[in-house]
Amino acid sequence: MGSLLTRLLWLCSAAGAVQLTERSWQQVAGKTVFVNFHAQWCSHCQALKPTWNKLANAQFRFQDARKEKAILIADVDCSGDAAKFCVDMGVDKFPTLKHGHPLDLDEYKGKKELRDLERFLQELQPVCTVEEQSFCSAAEKKLIKKFQKTSVPALEEVIEELAAEKRK
Repeated sequence: MGSLLTRLLWLCSAAGAVQLTERSWQQVAGKTVFVNFHAQWCSHCQALKPTWNKLANAQFRFQDARKEKAILIADVDCSGDAAKFCVDMGVDKFPTLKHGHPLDLDEYKGKKELRDLERFLQELQPVCTVEEQSFCSAAEKKLIKKFQKTSVPALEEVIEELAAEKRK
């Protein structure tokens, strides 16, 4: 049994980042992600790949010890059919690293050395979402409840106002 468990843990730790596609993207809604958008032909992406997989393996062990801070380390290959999806996600160069809620990602602007990525990941906090309110502050939970009681037309107005502010 111990030998089987050891092999299973080794396989999991050697797996690297989770591979996501446009189709599987919806499955990560409600989670906090750190994603490497890359292309197979990109030499900078190929150079980052071993570091990114080490980061994912370290995160797997970190999650095991502290399950409450689960941040998914993922890859999206923007080659071929996925090119349009990557453009829709705001990717215009490779590699592009983004983090946060899958529907509202922020670009990582730091260095791409393992120790810098690990430091960033240690400081990255899970995102408060309707689906996962355990990461929400009391004020955020109160706001969620307020929006859940609001009519759809009123919510659409709020969204338009926020979008207009963001465009400024």
